[in-house]
Amino acid sequence: MSLHGSSSQSNSHERSSSTTTKQGIKSEDGLNEGVLEAFISHADKIPSRAVSTLSTSITDLRDDALSTALKSLAGSREAKERLVTPEIIEMAASLVEIEDNQNEFTKIEEYGQFDDIAGVDGRSSYVEKLLELRDDYRGNQADQIDQSLARELMAVGSMVSESTAENVFQTIKELLDAKDNERVVLVEALLHFYESFSEETWSEVQQLISGLYRKWNPNNVREICEFAAENKIPIFESEEEVDAFLSRIPNHLNDEKFIVGVVIPQIPSEFDSKIVDKVEELIRNNNNNHRNIGLSIIEKHPAKLEAEWGSIIEQCGRQAKSERNSNAKKQLLMPIAKHFSKLDGPEQESFIGKMEILLRGNAGDYKVYRELWDELAEDADADRRAAVIGDVREEVAQRLSNNQNPDHFTPVIEILQSMPEELEKDQGARFMERLSNSLTDQNLNANQLKTVVGQIAGFENFYGKENQILDRLEALLDRTNNNAVKDAAEDLIQRFEQLESVDHDRLEGIRQSYLD
Repeated sequence: MSLHGSSSQSNSHERSSSTTTKQGIKSEDGLNEGVLEAFISHADKIPSRAVSTLSTSITDLRDDALSTALKSLAGSREAKERLVTPEIIEMAASLVEIEDNQNEFTKIEEYGQFDDIAGVDGRSSYVEKLLELRDDYRGNQADQIDQSLARELMAVGSMVSESTAENVFQTIKELLDAKDNERVVLVEALLHFYESFSEETWSEVQQLISGLYRKWNPNNVREICEFAAENKIPIFESEEEVDAFLSRIPNHLNDEKFIVGVVIPQIPSEFDSKIVDKVEELIRNNNNNHRNIGLSIIEKHPAKLEAEWGSIIEQCGRQAKSERNSNAKKQLLMPIAKHFSKLDGPEQESFIGKMEILLRGNAGDYKVYRELWDELAEDADADRRAAVIGDVREEVAQRLSNNQNPDHFTPVIEILQSMPEELEKDQGARFMERLSNSLTDQNLNANQLKTVVGQIAGFENFYGKENQILDRLEALLDRTNNNAVKDAAEDLIQRFEQLESVDHDRLEGIRQSYLD
């Protein structure tokens, strides 16, 4: 039978439903399951007047009869949507209780099976009943009851009335204040209703959370933050919350993965300056694990620093200058090099200036300088490339004049080799004269001389110094018979054979005289 049939058909069905209802779903044994099943089977055809009468009949039931009726209605999606009234839901909500010998809420399924259709009012009734029962509890198993309360609050939907949400806050706040109880589940249950709080109540929640950040066990703080992140609940909206959390880093909260991966992304951009301050503080920290937290923030969250890159560069550069270990210098500077393209012109110049400390260091520092350059070279414009060429050329030329070990220079000489045009503009001929002059150094051993020959061969351009280089190469070969030096000389000869500016007969003569 269709509810959209003729008027006589509809009236006939309404009279039939009314008669069935009057016969009652009650029986001498409690519940007339046959009558109820008839309603459920024809739920889509039951008129509203009969639904109202059915609702009254069900709410008049008690104990097992009521539980059975509710379960039957919940078992049919059609019946839940068409026959279950707010009055039935409110009745189901009222059934929850705490049994003295079980220390937990019972008869929760009576309401729970209708939560998905309950709406704000019905759910609020159930939540209020849970809170009322907890307030009235006087037993000695408060911990277990609180666990049960949190579990049941989180089992229902998150939308309740503002007044109910406020009551949830007040109840949980009182429970947390009692005996300084660090019950994370209660905080999670409170945050579960985030969308239902009024602006005023949410402000109070924020104050509560701030207090927990400052005094709770770090593991508990972490659980709260991870829960909030997973459920997209903003728990760093206020300055008080941000300050409270950051104050615990690094002495109490120092898990890098948690801080960098979970917390920092949740802090709104309006508090980026506070993140910058914390990063600078961490960089100054002598504890490497703590410092690495700050460096990881630089590497993974550059957007948080974009307004204050200058101060970050200054702090990292100052700290790198005080370090003796090359790897420590690299750790301080590499995170910035990775974001070189995000820096403006003055910031890029400042960073290249901080890199200069590596040119005045040892072989390990030269290697780090090369690694930094490799990272940022693609994003360096002509001005920045010229700055690097000038810094490297001047420093290497000075070191060559002091007869230092040429092996140490290879990483930075490779930088010069990679930019022949820039080097030509910046006294490339003078540099090549200095470098090739090492071939005449009587204090270098065969291995070092081989290195110098290889360094020269690595250039694309010899800046008009080809003949001078060959003169010095011949002089070297004339005084040594070392095979490694000869092999390097052969590579250089082959490199010169590619040039039109060199006398090829001379090259062949050198080969026949010294290399064959």
